[in-house]
Amino acid sequence: MRISRTIAFVLCSCVLSSAASAQSVLHAIWVSDPSEDVQSTASFSLTIASLSLSGDIPESQLKNYYLNSKTFSPDDILNVIDTCPATQEDCMLFFYCGHGFMSSRRQPYILPNGNRKYPLFLKDILIHLKRKKPRQAIAIFDCCQTIRTDGPAAPASAGSPSAVSPLAQSLFFEERSATPYCVISSAPGESALGAHMVKGVLSEGALFSMAFAEVVGANSSHSLTWDEIFKKVQANVDQGFSEVKQSGVPLPGTLVKQPRQTVTRYTPLELLH
Repeated sequence: MRISRTIAFVLCSCVLSSAASAQSVLHAIWVSDPSEDVQSTASFSLTIASLSLSGDIPESQLKNYYLNSKTFSPDDILNVIDTCPATQEDCMLFFYCGHGFMSSRRQPYILPNGNRKYPLFLKDILIHLKRKKPRQAIAIFDCCQTIRTDGPAAPASAGSPSAVSPLAQSLFFEERSATPYCVISSAPGESALGAHMVKGVLSEGALFSMAFAEVVGANSSHSLTWDEIFKKVQANVDQGFSEVKQSGVPLPGTLVKQPRQTVTRYTPLELLH
């Protein structure tokens, strides 16, 4: 994953009642772009993100599904969502890491395998998640969001926990909402870092994914809303962004001139109908 990679993070949320959480299952779909230039960082970032959740939810309430083959199409991605055995009492998490862009019409889309002939718009993934009608649907897109004119119009606890953590309870299992809650980790036109600093050394792992995992891991015992989570993630991203820029590591022109990476709400009109 290039250091100038823009990260689009979309989170869609349809929440549930705490009374039924004991029977609810979180179905987590992890999609890693196999493109040669991003495969290593994409896979590593998803591993860290998945570990950050495994310490908060018992194994019996967490089912993981992985799409990380050498090639896959947009239809393959949508099929994973459509065939997921989640019931209306369960939750769904979709996490993609790889290629993506913002169209000239300000529509974010991912580009699995780097093939610009087969884009998949974020709104279409959100629509498919909404159609499943889970208690809560969350979609995280760790991908580019740079504008193209040639495009289409934390460590886990040892073992499985015996109960859902206060954080996972508040984020996944307390309310119900039919309207997805969406967040993109960068503003339209921004570039974002596909690496982060560890003790002064530029290290593998997308900045936003690492910040997300760190916040989740550090707040397992707290009841927080998604707004509060993203406020903390933004603070970590700001710090990490500044550290990389001050390190003297050569950066592309877009990043040299960019003051920050901005976590941004995103709600396509199609989700309001």
